[in-house]
Amino acid sequence: MDQWLADKKDKIEVHYLPKYTPERNPDEYLNCDVKANINTDGLPKDREELKAKLHRFMQRLAKLPKRVASYFKHKLIQYAAAADPGPDPSFP
Repeated sequence: MDQWLADKKDKIEVHYLPKYTPERNPDEYLNCDVKANINTDGLPKDREELKAKLHRFMQRLAKLPKRVASYFKHKLIQYAAAADPGPDPSFP
């Protein structure tokens, strides 16, 4: 592979990705928020209950733009943040 790339360095620019770095991925902040909040009243009994809990959580989250914006506060992912979304009621 290295030789193949070397032969094409004038045509291909390679960018190596870092190893696993969840702090660079806003999805990981959402995952953490979901896990911390959907089971506060106990674990779901089945897949349907889990889907319902996830759906309710995401519906509430859609009304909390500042909370979503908080997923982008890490200095390595601020580049992906939108402008200030405005006031946010407290998250239940």
